[in-house]
Amino acid sequence: MDEGWSRTLLAISYDVIPELREQRDRYYDFWNAIGAVAIIGWIAVLLLYRIRTPNQPSLRLLVAGAVLIGGGLGWALWSRLERWSWGDIGVASRWLGEMTACILGGVAWLLVGCWLLLYRR
Repeated sequence: MDEGWSRTLLAISYDVIPELREQRDRYYDFWNAIGAVAIIGWIAVLLLYRIRTPNQPSLRLLVAGAVLIGGGLGWALWSRLERWSWGDIGVASRWLGEMTACILGGVAWLLVGCWLLLYRR
């Protein structure tokens, strides 16, 4: 049987074979948790912005540094978590969502950490 047929049969069997369904559910639960951590980080950034707003020049510098460094840290995290991916890197939109969640989470939590360290009252 060639590879095309085996992929088609595998795609059809996702809702039939319990092991594949369980694997798919674990995959989505794991990456949903990563996304939730990223969202909580951005909520913390919003709250910190409302509570402790720094002046504009330092805010620009903080955000630019967090985007550069946090983006790199998020990409490094995603590349380490790649083995928990569905295995479709470069093929489907899922891997973009995984990478985006890691990068945005890295930027958010780096912003929170720097904000708390630099702008204490």
